[in-house]
Amino acid sequence: MFISCDEIDESPAEVNMKMSFDGNVDNNLQFSNLNLVIDEITVEADKENGEKFTFTENLNQENFSLSNGTTESLFKFNLPPAIYSNITVEISLRENQDDNSIVFTGSLMSRNPMQSDLPILFEQPGRELVDLKIKPKSGGNEIVVQRGENIEALIKIEASYIFQPINPGLLIAAENIPIDGINTVLINRNNNPEIYNLISSRIKQSFSASF
Repeated sequence: MFISCDEIDESPAEVNMKMSFDGNVDNNLQFSNLNLVIDEITVEADKENGEKFTFTENLNQENFSLSNGTTESLFKFNLPPAIYSNITVEISLRENQDDNSIVFTGSLMSRNPMQSDLPILFEQPGRELVDLKIKPKSGGNEIVVQRGENIEALIKIEASYIFQPINPGLLIAAENIPIDGINTVLINRNNNPEIYNLISSRIKQSFSASF
């Protein structure tokens, strides 16, 4: 049976774009929450025949919050059925009123039952562009999108990659400041800058995307 291009375009696949956060670094260091200030997300797809598809979702969310181990839906969009040789996702992050675009909240677990866990707060200021290439869950290089298909696309952020260079001794020796009355290791450009410089460049590499 012959199916025209018009008929195919009338039966697009529906893609549910989701985001998840894994805040487990090791047995000592864990992050319970991640705040992102997402401006927009753009999906660009290259069809095998050379045609291109682009979709942009303006989110304009002041604080998009993810708890450790959770997955949240961002938006849905329609994708024309085709064989795609390449699909990329660009995430545009913007600053909030505190000049931060990314904030990790966590703690260094105490092995001494007489001592409390040490709160950790990491802040990254400035606008950021995160470019990701979609990796097919089935393996291979091509992504086949069928008519009327329901697809879940996942953007995953892993704290373990970002904070891997940091050992517990470095955090214990770091400068503390009171935040809401609790002594906290604040890591940003101005507070504990040596730790900030070790891990800030790893933020983008902690993002991955699958289809």
